[in-house]
Amino acid sequence: MSELDGGSDQAAGLRRLFGSPSAQVIAFAPGVADVKQGAFLARTATMLAGMGQGVAVVDENGGSDGPLASLGVAEGHDLFQALTGECTVRQTMVHVAPLLRAASARRAARVMERGEYGLSERYAAFLAEAKRDAAYVLINCARRAKGASLSPLAIDARHVVVVTTAAAASITAAYALIKRIVGERGHGGLHLAVTGASDEGEARVVFANMQRVARDHLGVTIDYLGYGREHLAHGLTRHLPPGVESPTRNPLPLPRQAVAARDSVI
Repeated sequence: MSELDGGSDQAAGLRRLFGSPSAQVIAFAPGVADVKQGAFLARTATMLAGMGQGVAVVDENGGSDGPLASLGVAEGHDLFQALTGECTVRQTMVHVAPLLRAASARRAARVMERGEYGLSERYAAFLAEAKRDAAYVLINCARRAKGASLSPLAIDARHVVVVTTAAAASITAAYALIKRIVGERGHGGLHLAVTGASDEGEARVVFANMQRVARDHLGVTIDYLGYGREHLAHGLTRHLPPGVESPTRNPLPLPRQAVAARDSVI
């Protein structure tokens, strides 16, 4: 029987596991395609596993641009099949290397986006199960069309990392994405990761400017996750070590912040 079988009671029970010491569930969202997030996330996962951290990668992107391709994993069962009981979670999660597993979720994301009843609860159950043997669950969100909502795979992520390069167009797209995330989710846990900068100093300048604009115009705080040309493993272990996650999202303290995010023209 599938680990997700048993109806809504079991899903609710698994959801309660989110309050116990567990993995960090982190969604990575690119502002533009040029950040090459799939390969970057694959290297991050490999480095974390090499450091002795259990990692589960959930890939919405798929294809040659996704982390599964970079990890040398052929797409097999999609997470959607586990959520609907067609296969087990174990069949969906591919063993890549010691301490490293990965799952394709392209179809699951598409169906969840349509709001099919019950899938969000089962996805939360899947995340809780994935966290049992992992220090990090890394969710690779596909780049969305302009104005589109954040990936449904990021719904239960405690943290959302917006990935940008140091190029002006990428920074502008990253800010637009942050604005959209704040308007939709209305909570903290936002981080910025800078790739492709010439050095740490340039990455820090990009972050400082983004943080100032987000604070002044959206009323939110963004945390700096790190700079990396190849991976973000050290930034994750330094700034987001595995620990206790709150069972609920952390709402912004002032309603005006969500209103500002929605109405701001900047």
